[in-house]
Amino acid sequence: MTEITEITGVFVNNICKLASVYPRLDLLDIKLLQIIAELPGLTVASAAEIAGISRKTAQLRIALLSGGRKTRPGSSRYGFITEDKNFADKRKRSLALTEAGETLLEQITEGTGR
Repeated sequence: MTEITEITGVFVNNICKLASVYPRLDLLDIKLLQIIAELPGLTVASAAEIAGISRKTAQLRIALLSGGRKTRPGSSRYGFITEDKNFADKRKRSLALTEAGETLLEQITEGTGR
């Protein structure tokens, strides 16, 4: 087995383990989490551009990944991202991972050497 095949197998196995805990989480969500981890403080529009998706799609996925401003008991929002006011432009929000988001990425990449 090649190294890439082995790493891919570990990654897929990690994703499958987490799927039962986070059933609405998909690869786009993981991609957004990785982008935000690498570039904390970026805006939703910037994250969308880097991910190659529309702003609306990014807003919807980030709403799921964040705790949201109005999280209610029983909400399906995960709390992996914080959305703080952007100091340069009050209309925009700066994104960063929470401890839960960092832990999730560690669980996903565990054993892959990343």
